[in-house]
Amino acid sequence: INSCFKNGNCETKDAWKTLESELAYLSAHNKHVILSDEAFARMHVTSYNQKVDNRQMLYTLVNKYYPGRMRVVVVYRRYYEWMLSLWNEFNKPFKNGNGDTSDYRPTYQNWPSEGGKRCHTFVSFMKEFMDPEGKRTSDEYRHRAEAEHVHVAEYFRGLWSNHSSEVQVLNLHEMNVPSDDGQDATSRFLQSALTPLAAKTYTRSKDSGFGGRHNPSRNINYDILAVAAHEHGLLANQTIPRAKVAVLLEEHFMKKLNTTDLPLQCPDEELLKRFLQKSIHYEEMLYPGQTDDKEHETTFYEAVKRHKFCNFDFDALVEDEAVRTFFSKEIPRLYRRSKH
Repeated sequence: INSCFKNGNCETKDAWKTLESELAYLSAHNKHVILSDEAFARMHVTSYNQKVDNRQMLYTLVNKYYPGRMRVVVVYRRYYEWMLSLWNEFNKPFKNGNGDTSDYRPTYQNWPSEGGKRCHTFVSFMKEFMDPEGKRTSDEYRHRAEAEHVHVAEYFRGLWSNHSSEVQVLNLHEMNVPSDDGQDATSRFLQSALTPLAAKTYTRSKDSGFGGRHNPSRNINYDILAVAAHEHGLLANQTIPRAKVAVLLEEHFMKKLNTTDLPLQCPDEELLKRFLQKSIHYEEMLYPGQTDDKEHETTFYEAVKRHKFCNFDFDALVEDEAVRTFFSKEIPRLYRRSKH
């Protein structure tokens, strides 16, 4: 759908015809419909010739089969939590999978010196967004929201307010609060966006063994460390693929060094304060008079204590003798062993 939004003439495309056919069938059978995809965040507002407003086109289609019932649901996540998720999504060199080299995205498979993309630390990513003088010419939603000095949830609320029956903003922080009745964020979403019955149906399916989509968290640090080692000559005369080096690091590095306490690169206190102030400010804009700034600050500094905003200090690591030995001796040995 998003590709036809970009190129125009959606009505002639198979994806659009399939969507309309499904909506017609489901509405005729009195069924609710949830269209959930990150592509809706990235979708082109207008087609390439700027003549068609894709929001209006989608609203017109849905309203045809569900008159007055097209509700756009935006989920609010605190700015600092959203930034971490965004950094991970746009930086990770691997697809969601089991963690082997086949999960590496094609654009990250080569070393940067050979044309491959480079992963960035969270501090560098954060500084770009926190820079008030930063130039943001991209049309991507996150840059548009920053240019307007609003949270992305507020940006999307404004974007869809005139192209839907209702825009609802749900607070993920509240949805994640533990409960005694078995509800989680998904069941609360369904209850708010659809009906209590939908939430109960989901809860029963979860109790029966439904596990949802597998989406494991992966550590980007090992790819950045692999690249740093390659650029410092620690893999000289080796032809081991980048993805393989990163996977071997992830599997063996901490065990071999027998430590969990590596040097870290973290935001300084001034940057952290600005980060927190921006997160609190955006929440106050979305929920005026309803926020708990002290609780917001407490959870933020809990994340700081857990080093959520830190990466390995790669410059220090590549100068460490034990690390240099690991790359010169252990990585080649582990690579040879993995091939047999």
